[in-house]
Amino acid sequence: MPRLILIIIASVLLTIPVSAAAKYQMLTDLGSSAESIGRGNIEGFSYSSNSIFENPAALHRVEKFSAAMFSSTIINEINFNNFSLAYKTKKWGAFSLGYMSSQVADIPITEENDAGIFIQNGSFEYLNTITKLGYMYSINPKWHVGSALALYSNEIHTVTGTGYGLDIGSIYQFDKLVMSGFIRNITGGSVEYTDSADDSYSGKEDLPFQYVFGMGYPIHDFMFMSQYKDDGTNGLMSLGIGYTPRWLWDVLTIRAGYKEYSALADVRNTITLGVSLNLFGLNFDYAYEESEHIEYDSNTYFSLSMDF
Repeated sequence: MPRLILIIIASVLLTIPVSAAAKYQMLTDLGSSAESIGRGNIEGFSYSSNSIFENPAALHRVEKFSAAMFSSTIINEINFNNFSLAYKTKKWGAFSLGYMSSQVADIPITEENDAGIFIQNGSFEYLNTITKLGYMYSINPKWHVGSALALYSNEIHTVTGTGYGLDIGSIYQFDKLVMSGFIRNITGGSVEYTDSADDSYSGKEDLPFQYVFGMGYPIHDFMFMSQYKDDGTNGLMSLGIGYTPRWLWDVLTIRAGYKEYSALADVRNTITLGVSLNLFGLNFDYAYEESEHIEYDSNTYFSLSMDF
């Protein structure tokens, strides 16, 4: 019965049409950790509390308590950070809390002086955040389900926006094959905007309905993964591989990935590399990603997690 339910869910996900409407920009599209970025942004296969930003059903891999942090600066201007906590009980499942932010500080405010020259007369910041509260329950040792309530917030100068979304996900293991599927913003909704400098202003951006379906299969010391993601604009593919040599007592993992991503309406692709070091429950993750930015040919990411 669980296998039939999962097959039906996967079939429905793959028949949902792609929406071309303008949508709210999701922070989670960048990646939740250096671990996931290193394998091509394949979601649902993390082992730490940062799973709350991906498939909340993956919280079943938390042993008891997990804490994770992720930080990166993109094109020397955008500060991207997140942190998360998770606690797993034997009877009631796992509970998790996460916060993700993207910030650009000191954006100049300019004005034209009497001489016709533009000068700076102040500054403001851009701040985009997601706060998530998640829950996971294991129906049996092979089948896990989860959900996460998300609060979206966006601030730029005097304009602020807020909205709510709900994510649901499931993970099922067929012998060695692991299948992961989840939906972001299943209830729809939007981010509503107001302007403290103009009481008459109002606006909104629709939250994108996203669905992600992935598979993983271990062969000896390797883990092979694939993913299909509809980000609300395009259908995107990812492929990833991880190598964890058992002769090193699972201390080291080397990853590589291929991912497609949306650049407005276009689909682009890039290559990622990553490495993880696990020392007695303390995990250090590093990832490298090719970039098409004219001044920066790559991005690097670092994340830290504790699991015990």
